[in-house]
Amino acid sequence: MLNEEGPAETDKNKEGAYRTLFKYIHPIAIGEIDRISSRTILIAQKMMNMHPQSFPDQEKITWIAKHLYNDYPEHGFPILYNEAKEIGLPVEKADMELSDLLRNMINYYDATTNPATTHFSENRFHYSTFSNLVESAGIRTAYHVSYDKVLNQISKKWQRENDLSQWLNITPPSNTGEAIQIRPLDIAYQKSQESPDNNTASSPLEKQ
Repeated sequence: MLNEEGPAETDKNKEGAYRTLFKYIHPIAIGEIDRISSRTILIAQKMMNMHPQSFPDQEKITWIAKHLYNDYPEHGFPILYNEAKEIGLPVEKADMELSDLLRNMINYYDATTNPATTHFSENRFHYSTFSNLVESAGIRTAYHVSYDKVLNQISKKWQRENDLSQWLNITPPSNTGEAIQIRPLDIAYQKSQESPDNNTASSPLEKQ
C-alpha cells in the first residue's frame, strides 16, 4: 500500500491517505480489509471466466468485478434489468412460469433458513438452521447447523455442545409416496457410487 502511495511528502497536508489512516487504525486491520476486497474481486472474475460465451473480454470482466464490488453500498443492493444490461451482465426477462418458480423457491429458502431455537431452560437451548443451500439437477446440497448452547456457571460464557452440524445431500423420492432421502455428504461414498466397479455401496444412514 505504501509503495503504491509513494514516499511521504515533507508537507503534512500532502501526506498520503494510508499513512494518515495508519495513525488511527492498525495496518494489519487495513491489510485484512484489502485482502477481503482483492479476494472478492478475484472470485467474481473466476466466476465470469467459467462462462466465456457470456464474458469473452478479460478487461470487461475486470471492470465488472470491480464495479460490482466498489460501486454498490451493500451486498443485497438490488440491480434491476436495465442496469444489469448496461453493466454487461447476460440477463434475460423471466416469463410468468419461471417467475412463479423463482418466487416459490425464495419463499422456500426463507422458511428453510429461518433459525429455530428451542429453549430447555434459562441456561440451555438448541439451535438449528440450514445456513447454505446449493441446488443442482435432482439433488440439493445443504449445510445443516445443529447444536446446543449451555451457559457455563463458572465462567458465565456460552459453550457449544452436541454439535451435529454437517453437509447433507437431499434427493427427492423416485416414486410417489416415497420419503425424501437425506444423507451426509460423503465424498468417498459418492465416488464409490459413481465407480462402475461398485454397484452395491450404501450410505451410512442406509446401513443403520
